[in-house]
Amino acid sequence: MRKHRKGFTLIELLVVIAIIGILAGILLPAIMSAKNKAKRAEAATVIKSLGQQLEAYKLQEGNYPPSSGTTGDNTALVIYLDGIKGNGGPSTAYFEFKKTDLDGNKFVDPWGGYYYYKEFASQGKTSRNETGNPETEVWNIHSFQIWTQAGETDTDQWITNYDK
Repeated sequence: MRKHRKGFTLIELLVVIAIIGILAGILLPAIMSAKNKAKRAEAATVIKSLGQQLEAYKLQEGNYPPSSGTTGDNTALVIYLDGIKGNGGPSTAYFEFKKTDLDGNKFVDPWGGYYYYKEFASQGKTSRNETGNPETEVWNIHSFQIWTQAGETDTDQWITNYDK
């Protein structure tokens, strides 16, 4: 008479481990893709909210907050929207920054990089009207851009307030 042992054979265990490994290999990229999509959605929501608060700032203060440099500023958002008068901005809080989302005066994005802000202002005259006479109307374009690199080096993948 043969005794039946309870338990699994080595082959059975290896087959189960292989199946689990294959399933993990299939699901891991999908999970990572979903996490990246969630980060992009979070960043887009934050940028939209910052844009709305910059509009509120403009209504209250008369202009958008100044930015420094040609490549954007990653401290102006915090300085001008946090409501702490001691750091150079107005005493009105326009955006509630969480301490965990700040690196000094820099607003951290979901990838550990920063949100950037650039204010644009220009004035001038249009060249000619339909009759060929110079226009006398002065145009004034005043706008801003907020963006994050979204962990990407490809500028087409960056998230901005101009995204559709």
